Amino acid sequence: MYHDEFSRFAEIEYSNAKKELERLLDLWDDAMWYHSEVSGFQKWKEPWYTSFPGSNVEMYSQNHLKEDSYKFYYAGVVENAAQLPPMIVYAELQPARDLCDAKKEQLRAAYDWAPGGAKYEGHLQSEGARAYVLLSDKREKRDDSRDAFAGNGIGL
Repeated sequence: MYHDEFSRFAEIEYSNAKKELERLLDLWDDAMWYHSEVSGFQKWKEPWYTSFPGSNVEMYSQNHLKEDSYKFYYAGVVENAAQLPPMIVYAELQPARDLCDAKKEQLRAAYDWAPGGAKYEGHLQSEGARAYVLLSDKREKRDDSRDAFAGNGIGL
């Protein structure tokens, strides 16, 4: 996409954040399926469908540090399955989405915030930038010329 070092680093960071979000979304799907199967057997009443007694359910997570390594949360019959509140996974999704969005925005940060870039130009129009200009105009101007040091000590 871009060819400077900062942009290559931002691309790697965005790619990692996107992969983590995708893994969490997959885990979310699995957790929702598991939760509906277990809740369907243990709590639901007519007219909702219930899980068949004796049917097997399993919930596991993949260890992404080691390929094809899985850790089981539960594997067995639905009657004995422990509840898994999907909110545990959901609580991780929003921070992962926010991180992914922030890393995506950083892909162009070096260009957007450089003079002439869209964010730089927008910042120049902000109230903070206007306040800075007003305050800096009110400050006493320093004369840094060579003649400023002659005689009266001003400029030291």
